[in-house]
Amino acid sequence: WWSGRYHEGLEAVGRLVEEWSGPELQTQLHFAWGLSLVGRRDEAIAAADRAASAAPGHVHAGLARMLKCGLEGDVEGVRSEFTPEFHEYCYREPTWSYFAATAFTLAGDADDAIQWLEHAVDIGWINYPLMAEQDPFLESLRGDPRFQELMVRVKKEWEEFEV
Repeated sequence: WWSGRYHEGLEAVGRLVEEWSGPELQTQLHFAWGLSLVGRRDEAIAAADRAASAAPGHVHAGLARMLKCGLEGDVEGVRSEFTPEFHEYCYREPTWSYFAATAFTLAGDADDAIQWLEHAVDIGWINYPLMAEQDPFLESLRGDPRFQELMVRVKKEWEEFEV
């Protein structure tokens, strides 16, 4: 996913979904995200429903419901997932902060999306190529001056990153 090769990622996760007999929540969640990334919206919504029902009450089920609401353009539905526990979970983890940003973007809420994206960057999410060019979920933000300003910062951090 993180290199923008969504079709390959979906194929790999799809094999896991087929090979496992039961609906493993995290695999189902990634499958739903993968379907949505390649534009298979209706299938992604159905997969998100399956993921959410695999382990009701689990934080990954909340991520699945958040994705579903985002794909349906339901910004209030995305917001409703943010119980204090769910907010804390997303807030402390860069990947889930990024996913929150993309769900808000899908739902049409640029303000919350940029706020979550800025937070994801603050706690270490600096995948510049993904954000600036590859992630289809962020397309509607790319013309926003706040997003462009954030990308200046992310590009610098990306280029200066050393392992």
